[in-house]
Amino acid sequence: MDNQQERLHFYIGYLLGMIDGEGSYFIATKYKRKGIVYYMPRIFISNSDEKILGITREAMEFLGLPFYFWEARPTTENRKPVHQIRVIGIKRCKRMTDLLLKYPSGKR
Repeated sequence: MDNQQERLHFYIGYLLGMIDGEGSYFIATKYKRKGIVYYMPRIFISNSDEKILGITREAMEFLGLPFYFWEARPTTENRKPVHQIRVIGIKRCKRMTDLLLKYPSGKR
């Protein structure tokens, strides 16, 4: 794809599809201090195939979105390794959702 506009729409569509199919949004406990619980939003995209997440990483880098790449090695022989792209924190999640909400998506 030589056209940057086409690449932008492809990457946004791919990222929306990955979040819809393999991802999750949630709010988790960050820490507790003096009886007050502090929460933090998180966006995770998980898959056992690193090649699939490679395109997602490429899309997020192209879009300028911050993320962490996390990998868990299996503890037993019959399990596959798990790879995750993690977006953690209110500012990072807001930046990602503000960009993605500009583009409508949905299932028929």
